[in-house]
Amino acid sequence: MKLQLKIIFLVLKFVFCFLTEANGKDDENEKENERRIQHERLSEKVLRKPTVSEITSAISDSEVYQKIQVERLQQFMYIAPYEVAFIETLNAYKTLSSRPIEFSTNDITTLTSKCDDGESLNNRILTQIKFYRKLQEIHCTNCVFLKAALAQGEDDLKDIVHYVYLMIDMSYRGGFIVSDWLWKLHVQLLELKKNLLDTSKLPNDCLPEMKESLRKILTECRGNNYIINDDPLPSDMSLKMDDQKYRIFFFDNYKLRLGIDVGNLLLNHLWRLLREFTEKITGLLFRWTCIYPIIEEEINNLSKQYTSGEWPKQPFKHIKLHKVLLDIIKAKWYCYIWIHLFVYQKIGSRAQYYYDMLIHVINAQLNFMYTDDQTFNDVLILLSKIYTPEDDKINTTIELLKNEVNRILRSVTGPNYEYKEATISYELINKKTKRFKDPKFLHDHVNSLKHFVLNINSDMDKTSLSILLFYIRGNQFTDFVFPNE
Repeated sequence: MKLQLKIIFLVLKFVFCFLTEANGKDDENEKENERRIQHERLSEKVLRKPTVSEITSAISDSEVYQKIQVERLQQFMYIAPYEVAFIETLNAYKTLSSRPIEFSTNDITTLTSKCDDGESLNNRILTQIKFYRKLQEIHCTNCVFLKAALAQGEDDLKDIVHYVYLMIDMSYRGGFIVSDWLWKLHVQLLELKKNLLDTSKLPNDCLPEMKESLRKILTECRGNNYIINDDPLPSDMSLKMDDQKYRIFFFDNYKLRLGIDVGNLLLNHLWRLLREFTEKITGLLFRWTCIYPIIEEEINNLSKQYTSGEWPKQPFKHIKLHKVLLDIIKAKWYCYIWIHLFVYQKIGSRAQYYYDMLIHVINAQLNFMYTDDQTFNDVLILLSKIYTPEDDKINTTIELLKNEVNRILRSVTGPNYEYKEATISYELINKKTKRFKDPKFLHDHVNSLKHFVLNINSDMDKTSLSILLFYIRGNQFTDFVFPNE
């Protein structure tokens, strides 16, 4: 009997150990699978920016694109999958062109798929250029109807404001550029809508400069065969987005709205984010307070311009404020990543959980934090490939972040500022992490990063950094018409 009980005990012990080990393996597999998913999400967000030589190579055998200024195109050309519904909406758009551009089934597949390097890159660049030509064709058609509405002044002001907003929205979703004249028109219309409390009509001749800009761009549109002669206009001269197709698409995808209004463009209340730059947990030897006078001066300039009524006429005059704030927000975010990688590397595998937490938090922040500049994309690419604290890519990432933070700080403060470099305080980090024996520092660090982004998101009224950059770039292009021959 004792022998039987002993055998039963050993069998149960074996089964228990087996189940425990199996469950442990399942848990590890689940964690590894979640880690892989989070890293893939990072890599999927990355946009592919072709180099000048890659664009030149792609168009070298195509006479159609010989008038393209490659250096100018490369500034805003990024390759990424578009929504199928967006591409199909543009493809169904009826324009005033005698030779409308149409996307083939292969074009749609290319535009809605992730771009791979290699042989497909040339085809993707050419298809992307065709896509930009289609956006330009639609934009030229919209300008025809906008010109008629402004000339007559009979449409409701709110309809004109919304129409211009949709023109900008289409360019943003398409990764295209918006010329400064359209931004100026949008700003002036927003101000009119805000101040005209007793009428919903557009005052006659209130925007003569815009009408002249429209005349010039329509001349360019006709010269590039994007539109036929627009005089006389089609019988239906009311504002339209191809029989409401794009309006329907916009409202079906309302959660992706730009969220641009007067307050957003003036950066109302954004000065409050400055308090976040006094935090010392990062170990960065740089006094963020030195930036306060620079921002304060720019805020005062913009405030005076708005109070005097000049801002709607020259909305980009004090665009430096937008650039500085965008830069220092990114610099601070980069510092968080920089310090986390530094400590993660020193502590080793015991800090793996907190690094995985960082990747998860970054994914959650991307809708707000993302900008399509090259450095941001390079950082995402590197982070998506780092899985262990022994990975050599950590050093590469730290060096990239260090150089970018230093560049930003020098550009903000000017070349003669006494602190010419931002450096890491190893003594401070050692103190905070108890000589790298306690990974709890990283837990607090990730939570601090979360609060930093949440506070800025709130102050910016959820206007993402990508939209802010989109507005800043509006100052770079005047009367821009994408070539069509």
